[in-house]
Amino acid sequence: PVAQALTRKLVEGDTVTGNLLPKHAGGSDGAKVTQVSYLGADYTPSGGEIVISLLDDDTPAQVYATITIQENGHYTLVTGDAFNTSDTHVDVLQYQTLDFDGDLETNNTLTLNVKDINGSIVFPELDTLEDTVLSLGGLQVNPGDEDQGETVTEIIFDNSKLAGGSLTLDGNPLSLNGDGNPFLSGSEIRLVASGANPGSAEPNGLLEFHPALNQSEATTSPVLDVTATIATNVGNDTVEDTKDITVTSVADAPVWDDAASTYDYTTREDAGDLALTLEADLFDTDGSESLTYQI
Repeated sequence: PVAQALTRKLVEGDTVTGNLLPKHAGGSDGAKVTQVSYLGADYTPSGGEIVISLLDDDTPAQVYATITIQENGHYTLVTGDAFNTSDTHVDVLQYQTLDFDGDLETNNTLTLNVKDINGSIVFPELDTLEDTVLSLGGLQVNPGDEDQGETVTEIIFDNSKLAGGSLTLDGNPLSLNGDGNPFLSGSEIRLVASGANPGSAEPNGLLEFHPALNQSEATTSPVLDVTATIATNVGNDTVEDTKDITVTSVADAPVWDDAASTYDYTTREDAGDLALTLEADLFDTDGSESLTYQI
């Protein structure tokens, strides 16, 4: 058999499959797995397979995954949704392979790099009408899990992506950080009561987006660009995501120009044509509307 040094990258919560005897690993004779060693213990097949419980770094250690290895090298690894890990947990299994001529290879390894599950931003529907305030109720930050004490401490919005719009919490403008971006922190953030992943947080109050006056998708493209800071036992992490805001155009009533218009006229029957002086202006001047007259 040909010695193997295999590496598998995955994220906690994953279920993955693989083969400890990839193509040509068994040599020309073919081979099988006869023993697996893990944390000082040796395991041999029972009923054609080996089942091993993998342990995390906790004290005392907890089972974070189960790997089932067939004699033909095929394996299935099932990991738990959350376990204590310093970003990436590394595990090493050593195994022996025996070909059908009786040759033994003992220098085989499978290294597992199990990364802490990533967080995410959960967006609500972001559709509104021109000049209409949009509620952002349902916006949540999911830290992934709480196995490292993950806590959402800050939610920042990129001001340059709001296309002139603004954000308020319970009617009050959000504070701006040193980069001029509105943000939520401290008591402005609360844990989601139910129906979300553990540790998920949301604005503590009614968060609203106010589109720029008279601006719509015809001329601008606002985006909710969110960066959340997640504090952990091993340092801070961030999770970022964006979603487009759709602001549907609405035609505003035109405004009569009283100074340039005459509304009352006096004439006589059969007196001929009468010149009318009327002028109206668009209230919305972003280029999304046009003005026509009908008398």
